[in-house]
Formats: sequence, structure tokens, C-alpha cells
Amino acid sequence: MKDSDSENLETQSWLDFAKESRYIVKIEFDKLINGSIEVGNWLNYMMNHSRIVWSEDHITDYCILRTDYKKKWNT
Repeated sequence: MKDSDSENLETQSWLDFAKESRYIVKIEFDKLINGSIEVGNWLNYMMNHSRIVWSEDHITDYCILRTDYKKKWNT
């Protein structure tokens, strides 16, 4: 999880670079950075609540939320 969080932060740095270098427009940047922030929030939640997230009851809840997330971002 910590490695994933670090990689996500690196992604945010590259998104900033891409925006400042005008490789991507602000609308695209906003969509991507908001998605990355949301992923970071999920990762931090899972790291801080690992006993809850990985309990049998909550794995189903997490899978349902993950499906909702995928629908939200059209992935």
C-alpha cells in the first residue's frame, strides 16, 4: 500500500509537470488529478483501517465501492 501511495504521489508530480509544460489542458489535468487524489484517499484509508478494510464483511463493501468508482470515471 505504501508503495502504491508513493507511486500515486509521483503520478501527481508528473501531472503537474505535464500541465505546466502544456502537454495537457486544464480540464484534462483536473479530471486526472482529482482521480489521483481520490485514489490517494482510498489508499490512506485502507492503510489506516487495515483491520476493517480486509475483514470478510468489508471486502464485499469495498468491491461494490470500487465498481461505483469505475462507473464514475468511465474506466
